[in-house]
Amino acid sequence: MTNGPSSDNNPIGRQLNEAMHAEHQAEQGKLDYMRGQLRGHDLDVGGFMADMIIERAQATLDYQRWSLDAPDRTATPKQIDAVYDQQYPQHVIIAPDAIRDIRLSRNPSTFKAIDKVCDLICSAVAKRLPRSVDAYKPSQDQIVEILEIPDLGSVKVEISHTGNVFSEISRVSGEGFEIWNCRESGRVYKSRYNDTGMPFEVTYGDLKLSLYNDESGLHVEHKGVHYSSRHSHTLTPEADRFNICKAPDVRAALEGKSVFEQRWGTDANELLESLERPLELNWNGCYDQVLEGLSEHVLPKICAVPEVSEQIRTRDADKPYLEQYGPLYAWVPFNDLRKYNATGGDITRLDPEEQAILRPGKRFIAYGEGLPETPDFAHNGFIWLGMGEAKENTSWERYEIDGHTMGSSMSEYRNQLVRVVPKNAEELYVVDYGPLEAFRDNLAKTTDQRRMSDEQWNKIAHETALTIVPIDEYQGSYSRPVVLSARPINVDEIIPVEGVVYEPERF
Repeated sequence: MTNGPSSDNNPIGRQLNEAMHAEHQAEQGKLDYMRGQLRGHDLDVGGFMADMIIERAQATLDYQRWSLDAPDRTATPKQIDAVYDQQYPQHVIIAPDAIRDIRLSRNPSTFKAIDKVCDLICSAVAKRLPRSVDAYKPSQDQIVEILEIPDLGSVKVEISHTGNVFSEISRVSGEGFEIWNCRESGRVYKSRYNDTGMPFEVTYGDLKLSLYNDESGLHVEHKGVHYSSRHSHTLTPEADRFNICKAPDVRAALEGKSVFEQRWGTDANELLESLERPLELNWNGCYDQVLEGLSEHVLPKICAVPEVSEQIRTRDADKPYLEQYGPLYAWVPFNDLRKYNATGGDITRLDPEEQAILRPGKRFIAYGEGLPETPDFAHNGFIWLGMGEAKENTSWERYEIDGHTMGSSMSEYRNQLVRVVPKNAEELYVVDYGPLEAFRDNLAKTTDQRRMSDEQWNKIAHETALTIVPIDEYQGSYSRPVVLSARPINVDEIIPVEGVVYEPERF
């Protein structure tokens, strides 16, 4: 491992460390520029080779940067004022140690009025939550709060986090209105993550507007029918979207008709007239109607509710990982292990979004599998962790993990066994693979089936999912326990195990 100059209690070392980080930042800028030049050009094989060269250079640059001591990530007052300028969504909170690396561009939006009122609504909602949006713990599941607003009823608020950098209100919905924030604002973190805190879809009454920064057409949904135009503010229905319309009266009217199989024509006009839907809409009229509804009927009612006087500003303490839960292990691809080798497990050398060495990926049960009553949680992505002590210089076969090792990326790449030493027990669960393996063994002994039928798999997968419990509730009774992590495992939570490597077969 190559380390940069130590900056501990050494002013010269600190200055040299910052200079080396500045040099790497300049090199990163050159790579980002090259990516920008290639983007949007179909260069065939040449473009593919250029991408490979750039990614190899990026990997080298990352390794060199990780080997340095942690940079000074303290933002100046000027930088803080710039990222929170009024032109950007005010309901979004940016991680303090990421502000220095935010690149700003002026938002090109032509929807400034509706962008502003949507931001005012989201900001007003944020001030009435029990905690600030960055004080909610990241989760694969929706982070949801319900606010009771007089004359609006129950207002559902969804909160999201992006790359440990941006925390925001992603959706606000109540009776007769909805704001879905999923549009880039112009704030970009290191060319990796965009702030998407601006409205992408806005609904009021029977109208839903779709907003695009690149002005690639104007789109309105009115009572289930989609209208659009790429050239003017006169919107006409999209014939090819009738087949996805969910409005019951439209679905009923389509029975036996092929209107969505052909281009726009007379049959579609007659269909719309029979449904008392307009044959065209005016964008400005729809826009003004939604803007007026949000400004005069939604925002004032939210603002009439008092703000929370003492919002919680920090996340709740994590559940501790107790010794009684036992040791864990996992497999890490060699390419990903570079991050540990460069830092020695020092997480402070990594940018906020780089700190994970393993991330949840494979779903426990794929969507469409299991039974209708299978818990939604079982369709989340997880990291599979083995339970038990990992010993050095032993055969990798001893550390196969039920449900994970074979048939996954493990069979394609060189992997290193690592001990997992969790910093906390958050989002760690235990599942029993015993019943599943027993079912497979019995099937092999009593039938000629080479694989389970879909019906058999869905049933046993559902039964296995029902054994999932939080690790702090596990009683130790499972015959083949496996730990599932629904959160990332960070670099400072692993220790490589010497001499235990999985080598994929080469043919």
